[in-house]
Amino acid sequence: MPVRNRAAGARSAGADRRPIIRRVTAIETWELTPDDWPVWRKLRQSALAEAPEAFGSTLVEWTGERDTEQWWLARLRDVAVNLVLALDGEPAGIVSITAPDAGGTVELISMWVAPEARGRGVGGEAVRQTITRAAQRFPNCAMTLSVENGQSPRDRAVPASRIRRRRPVTR
Repeated sequence: MPVRNRAAGARSAGADRRPIIRRVTAIETWELTPDDWPVWRKLRQSALAEAPEAFGSTLVEWTGERDTEQWWLARLRDVAVNLVLALDGEPAGIVSITAPDAGGTVELISMWVAPEARGRGVGGEAVRQTITRAAQRFPNCAMTLSVENGQSPRDRAVPASRIRRRRPVTR
């Protein structure tokens, strides 16, 4: 079958086709257990250092005297779902969801994707995973997205809100 050569505007035989090369990435997600607190600690501190304006807490609050195993275990225990996303086998992002409030709404919080993993589907997968897990654990709940410190959806440090704008959260 002839293929249109866009550059020249001419038709050529199928043998002239150039292969399309796409980078295939594997995104894995796992839910953290208390034993995973060192992984959560490393990623959470990286997130707070890299994008401090995107969070309601600060790196100072999560380091120093508070930087203890008990502190990190309490955080994992107090928030209903804590996920790590790995890109090609390397931890590349975090996201959490709260238990439903009195009105039956869960909140997507603490989402962060490492700079080297941005634009590679990690953020979208984080949102999909939170929707799926919230629906499984808390049937009939609504989900909201927490955007901290007055950040707008167009701010670069709030990737979750940009994802939501591109792909509305629905079930």
